[in-house]
Amino acid sequence: MKRRHKQREYSRSQSNVRRPLGLGLLIALAVFGCTPGSAQQANLSIASGSGKPGGTVSLALSLGSITTQPGSLEWTMSYSASDISGVTVAASSAASVAHKTVSCNSSSGSTVCVLSGLDENTIPAGSVATATFQIASSSTSTSIPIGLSGLAAGDDGSALPMSAAGGTVTSSGSGSGQPSPAPSSSPISIWASSAVPDVASVSDPNAVELGMKFRSDVAGTVTGIRFYKGPQNTGTHLGHLWSSSGTLLANVTFQNETPSGWQQALFATPVSVQANTTYIVSYYAPAGYYAANDNFFTAAVNSPPLHALQSGTDGPNGVYTYGASAFPGQSWNDSNYWVDVLFVPSTGTTTSTPSPATSTSVWPSTAVPGTITDSDGNSVELGMKFRSDVSGQITGVRFYKGPQNTGKHLGRLWSSGGALLGTVTFQNETASGWQQANFAMPVSIQANTTYVVSYYSPRGHYSSDNAFFTSAVNTPPLHALQDGTDGPNGVYLYGSGGFPNQSWNASNYWVDVAFAPSSK
Repeated sequence: MKRRHKQREYSRSQSNVRRPLGLGLLIALAVFGCTPGSAQQANLSIASGSGKPGGTVSLALSLGSITTQPGSLEWTMSYSASDISGVTVAASSAASVAHKTVSCNSSSGSTVCVLSGLDENTIPAGSVATATFQIASSSTSTSIPIGLSGLAAGDDGSALPMSAAGGTVTSSGSGSGQPSPAPSSSPISIWASSAVPDVASVSDPNAVELGMKFRSDVAGTVTGIRFYKGPQNTGTHLGHLWSSSGTLLANVTFQNETPSGWQQALFATPVSVQANTTYIVSYYAPAGYYAANDNFFTAAVNSPPLHALQSGTDGPNGVYTYGASAFPGQSWNDSNYWVDVLFVPSTGTTTSTPSPATSTSVWPSTAVPGTITDSDGNSVELGMKFRSDVSGQITGVRFYKGPQNTGKHLGRLWSSGGALLGTVTFQNETASGWQQANFAMPVSIQANTTYVVSYYSPRGHYSSDNAFFTSAVNTPPLHALQDGTDGPNGVYLYGSGGFPNQSWNASNYWVDVAFAPSSK
């Protein structure tokens, strides 16, 4: 059956709308307003520690024991932006046992983290995460309070009362640690802390050096190395930074690792790198069992100003060498071994951020779904595949919200292969209608390349139109793909969020992008 005239295709009959078939998973995040008199109360606390200006200090976040352990946590760490120049967070043993992942967003003076996964896996008492604070080299404070507040939810999604106890960073000395970026500059990486490999532990027990080629649009310093660790990837890990020709620029030994998840180590002295120049970051896995995704670098991964190179741009990407630790010069099948950098742009360097006013989208603000509120109340990630005729930057994510689509919404941008390119939390939402959240740093995309934009709806009741992508929606230079052009369109994933790769009946879940074409 042919589609209706363009003017009317945004208001289709609700009788033809149907939701995707749910898995019945409930909400992972809690809400404010817990009952003060509840007998059981989750308790989250952060340890105290000491360091020097220009150095780092790692503090454990611990969850106390109660009768009903939570299924998910959210917490906010607050601190002085003039004393703390950057924060990174990695999941610890209690989170790993429950198969939870941590995702954080930092702004000046605060870092918000969500620890979530399958709701039925409750989080046991113990260390749930490790937060590493970078003390600004310009800090003169001897005592830096770390404030902590939080929320918790049970395995059925219901809110649990929560108390939180902050800690203190004691700073002393003149600063023999590594130089720290200005308070407004936090380290940048290619992958978010929520990114998870397809295979966390490859069944290869051989000692191997594993690397990734990258470039930056601007000059700056590489302050450290990250890698994703599976539970069998044991032993002492070494991090290295190399020139493209194999000159060793810096090395570091990883300390105080968690059993699995993202690990991080900082160089004693940050390494200056030049703009638009290829470098290789690598780590040594003495017992093998490294994380990997095959056929990954068939496209670049862009997290401006950083770029993990597409294979062929400057030789293959996804590099390794077996045996003793050495420059990784071999490759196989464009594999990603999940190595990353911590990068700080040079002082005074700016990256172009297009004004939201100049951005374009697939749907206008007047577009209204046929079904504004679907009756499906399950947690779900909902997405749309799109392309652009021209290269440019995705500045943000949009979605249409019905009045029952409540809770904390997250927006994400993905490559067609499932690599997370950008994430953002929606703030100050209206009760209904189009919502928009802008990335802290726009994400560059290539022309005529498929991407997926999605948002996470923790309580369902999303907007939808059945049999919508039976033809493309064209708003040049943007195009929402016709179902079948590059796999199905109208994609979703039930549970606690992630790459949406399922589909049902070419449905439109009313997700969109804010796009700024590159200047000619």
